Amino acid sequence: MVFSVETGIYDDDITFLETLADVNISNPTDGQAVVYNATTKKYENGNVVSGYVDAPLFGDVVVATGANSVVSSNKMNVSFAGAVGFNGQYGAIGEVLTSQGLGGSPIWVSPEYHIVAGSSINAGIYNYINFKDIVNSPSNYTRYDFFRVPRISSLYTVRLMKLKIQTEYFNESAHYQENIVRWNDSTGEITGVQITQIEGISSLPVSTLGAPPALNATNSGKIWVWEDNTNVYVSFINILNRNHRMLIHMELFNVRHADGGVAYIL
Repeated sequence: MVFSVETGIYDDDITFLETLADVNISNPTDGQAVVYNATTKKYENGNVVSGYVDAPLFGDVVVATGANSVVSSNKMNVSFAGAVGFNGQYGAIGEVLTSQGLGGSPIWVSPEYHIVAGSSINAGIYNYINFKDIVNSPSNYTRYDFFRVPRISSLYTVRLMKLKIQTEYFNESAHYQENIVRWNDSTGEITGVQITQIEGISSLPVSTLGAPPALNATNSGKIWVWEDNTNVYVSFINILNRNHRMLIHMELFNVRHADGGVAYIL
């Protein structure tokens, strides 16, 4: 007699098979289990499925909710390829997750942007916003990454980003500044130009580098725009014994490539 823990229909349901007619196991690999395939109506080796959805993709991991062993709502999927979906929606390239609070699942949305009408290369200004709560540490330097912008190696020109930065040290004055940063996608060269700050309030230095900045006292307290031959990053390294909040609004200008406005919030 052969038995299998059936996942994908009811929680903890154990089915005993009288014959091997309903079993189709071939070349199993480490970490796989015997699971029920609703399409072939057979028990097969594959990745474990938790919960149930109508016509599931065999091999997906599914998180669902329900009561009394009856699954009523599929909440989250991880596909065989590694894509993450909520309520069956996986989003599109370049989209980001937006929280709907405690009462709902996050949704995929396009970052705010302003595209020139009729442009075949999606020319325009793309907006990305990120916030970090910088933790007070007496001895450890940490790099806080805000954005990642993929380099486009086919471009032989410079691209521009505008950074609007507000930093609020606890019990101290708020700092605000704007910086324009430019880089060459072909060579990776990055340069920065400060343009605005509140009069009488010191601003954070903006430094550039062709490699990840080292975590040390020399590099702390600075906004870093650096690259690793594949991406350009916007980061900050904390100051010891000081906790504060930092909000960065990045405007990414695109005039040359269909993907020139693509960036990722980290």
